[in-house]
Amino acid sequence: MISEYGVYLVQTTNFQENSIHIKIFDPFGSQIVSKTAESESFEDGFEISSGGEYRIAIENTGDEETVFFLAIGHLPDTSKLSIGIIGFYILIVGMIGIAGLVILAIKNRRKNRLS
Repeated sequence: MISEYGVYLVQTTNFQENSIHIKIFDPFGSQIVSKTAESESFEDGFEISSGGEYRIAIENTGDEETVFFLAIGHLPDTSKLSIGIIGFYILIVGMIGIAGLVILAIKNRRKNRLS
């Protein structure tokens, strides 16, 4: 299941205030977001109304040439996030268990050498 909320990120070089304009279009071509970047790294969200391809358009009205780094996508569903967190905890517990077994094996080896 895909979240009903999308997010986009725009990073720029040579940032000039009020010169970077961002527009997001839905799959039907309707503009759903129109913002002006407030800093070199600007992130904001938008509502996903239907499935399909969403587009991002960037306009630079500043005097200098600017390089853009863009990302657009949906936020993962909260159930997928919790599965990822549970997997991380299982991995950590497993690593602690392996470390404990290694320590136990080293102690047993030392006891066997002393006897």
